[in-house]
Amino acid sequence: MEFFKGRNFWKNGNEPVSEDEIIKAEKLLGVSLPNSFLNLLREHNGGSLEFPYFYIGKSKERYELFELEGICFNISNMFFSQDIISEYELPNNLIILEGNHHHWIAFDYRDKAIPSIIYIFEDYSEDEIKWDSIEIAPNFDTFLTKLFQVPPLDPKKLKTTYGRPKK
Repeated sequence: MEFFKGRNFWKNGNEPVSEDEIIKAEKLLGVSLPNSFLNLLREHNGGSLEFPYFYIGKSKERYELFELEGICFNISNMFFSQDIISEYELPNNLIILEGNHHHWIAFDYRDKAIPSIIYIFEDYSEDEIKWDSIEIAPNFDTFLTKLFQVPPLDPKKLKTTYGRPKK
């Protein structure tokens, strides 16, 4: 397992974001986006990640962020966070980075200028479905240090199926 250390973040991605697009985005969103996030978008304005996995807290369950949204004004992405928040009755002051209607990864700007990164998920513990959240990282820089990749499987190193005699 290799953790992200500042190189080879993108597997593939879009053209870099322009400074004008960044200014327009921050004005529309009403926040200052983290510099480390913007620096990544200056390489590729969204795309698939080389280091897509992370853990939350001490959990051994692996979570994933295969795609990171960039700044784009004509397709559904972070600029439509308010629509998603309203439709799914999520907390306000979030900027959605990724999600699938059952869970979301978001910048959390509630009561803070520097957002934490949270994982929002459906809580089925009661009769009525509610949303719960867990902080993944206190800021985007820390979140980046939690991202890792799993080495590809080498078929030559895989064990044969247990219980079958070798021929």
